[in-house]
Amino acid sequence: MLRARWTSGSISFGVPKVKHRAPRPSSPASENVGGLEQANQQRQRACCPRQAFPPQLQHQQRHIRGHDDRTDAMRPVDCRQRVFARLGLADDTCLAVGVDRFDYTKGILERLQAIRAFLEQNPGWVGRLSFIQIAAPTRSKLPSYQQLQHDAASLTEDINRQFGRPDYQPVILIPRHHEPDEVYEYFRAADFCLVSSLHDGMNLVAKEFVAARDDDQGVLILSTFAGASRELPEALIVNPYDPAGMARTITEALTLSPEHQRARMRLMRETVRGFLSTDSVALRSVARTSGGVFAGAMSPYQLPDS
Repeated sequence: MLRARWTSGSISFGVPKVKHRAPRPSSPASENVGGLEQANQQRQRACCPRQAFPPQLQHQQRHIRGHDDRTDAMRPVDCRQRVFARLGLADDTCLAVGVDRFDYTKGILERLQAIRAFLEQNPGWVGRLSFIQIAAPTRSKLPSYQQLQHDAASLTEDINRQFGRPDYQPVILIPRHHEPDEVYEYFRAADFCLVSSLHDGMNLVAKEFVAARDDDQGVLILSTFAGASRELPEALIVNPYDPAGMARTITEALTLSPEHQRARMRLMRETVRGFLSTDSVALRSVARTSGGVFAGAMSPYQLPDS
């Protein structure tokens, strides 16, 4: 099967090759931030030459560089307050988010199984963790996609029946299209973002989450089968076919200190800064094929149903 592959300012297609990534730190205690930063700068110079920002991404350019022109209402704390109020979440809830279109390659069912495994392994988190899955319907006239949506809804009901309470649901499935600003608000409100793609040439959602976090907080859990995992080794890399392993990584994400979140996020934002500098036409092509919700890109939340 052919896979879209990102190169500097262009898209190429071919059979994916296994590449060796620089190993991420095995634990926060052993993390060498200086070494990571140096390696990241070398990777940027080699792979992401500086170019002019495309006009439709000028806002995101200002945001990723820390010069956002949004109002104070879009600060992470305000986004969090609005999301919590809208969903009726307790103030001490840890919020996780997943953003995808309903597609079997996105690993939505595997992600939900990982949430179930985490709550089974960590009963103390029942009532304290809520996972929001934003899933845009797509190709809903095809039986296989209808079945996927049905299976996701059924699995969500099973998990909520197993762990839920009258005032608490561990999984909130929102199966509708969202505008980029709505997705941005969820990204800013979340404690971590879970990307569990089974087969993905790039996955812009991972980079969108990083771009949204100019507070340098939040944790990205990223599938090893997403192309972005080779560019963002500071994320917590997981195998989506291993729900128990994903559950352990969720535990790591929830216990990662603010200092180590900041170190990892700053390095990933440097990578995303290089990504934002690439050709706008190529970016649109990637967004169309990889399910991104990047402001200014071809968002799947705006594609017509087919």
